[in-house]
Amino acid sequence: MAKKSRRAASRGLTFVELLLVMFVFIAAGTGILGSYLSTHFLSQYAKDTMISTGDLKDMMERINATPFATLLANFPNDAANANGYQTIVAGQTGGTPNPFALQNESITVTYPSQTATRLEVLVTVNWRSLGRDRSASMSTIRTSS
Repeated sequence: MAKKSRRAASRGLTFVELLLVMFVFIAAGTGILGSYLSTHFLSQYAKDTMISTGDLKDMMERINATPFATLLANFPNDAANANGYQTIVAGQTGGTPNPFALQNESITVTYPSQTATRLEVLVTVNWRSLGRDRSASMSTIRTSS
């Protein structure tokens, strides 16, 4: 009869074992959730950085395609989203907004150093991503000849 009572006592999980298993599952779940959220934020940051770099390259191509004599007229100094930049910033083509446009994006062209034959051009894009202000810039030098 003593053997039968031992078998009955050894069946199932004790409360301590159940708590231990729950703790392991909660710890693993928390780690997986944290990894997922980090991956999501990094993915969003990478996407926004790629879009801003594309916008910078687009603006630089427009600047390189513009004749030297009309650069200052077509791309005013320190004016955000001036003279047609809005098509890049809003990503609008035919009146439809681009779903990949950045939030609060602005593109600014400045000329840190300029002479009659040489012009340094700095293009800066600013946007808001994941609750933080972000910025990226590119520069080039244009000459009259």
